[in-house]
Amino acid sequence: LLARILRAEQRPPAASTTTCTPTEWPTQVVKRSKELEGFDLRKILRRVERVLPGLKSDVARIAMGGTGRRNGLGARREEERDELLVTLGAKIVKGLTENISTQSIDEFIVETIAFHQADHPDFARLAGRLCATQLWKGTCDTFSA
Repeated sequence: LLARILRAEQRPPAASTTTCTPTEWPTQVVKRSKELEGFDLRKILRRVERVLPGLKSDVARIAMGGTGRRNGLGARREEERDELLVTLGAKIVKGLTENISTQSIDEFIVETIAFHQADHPDFARLAGRLCATQLWKGTCDTFSA
């Protein structure tokens, strides 16, 4: 998937868009524990992939600029999922900066995905699932009054 995202980033941009080349990707992020860690796009994609089950495969086609209707080609769900992750990964990486916090990355991912809810309602579900996992990460393991 990373190789496909790299290729997507190397395509010539539309006149009104700005792109982020892989050399401009952040090299470090600030974890919740305030430690610096190397940037790993695979972690972001795994996080999105974990909350995908149960969503309609039309979401992938819409994210790639399709109509959301089956085109008769019989594309496999795994390929559609991978295409969705590549598309989202390329969009997400464009908005990241050096030493960005993981909380900011989470918020940006949710906002990026939620932006597409007008295209398909499952984008809102996906954004909601990611938002819920973000809340779980910030919740203490124990509760005392």
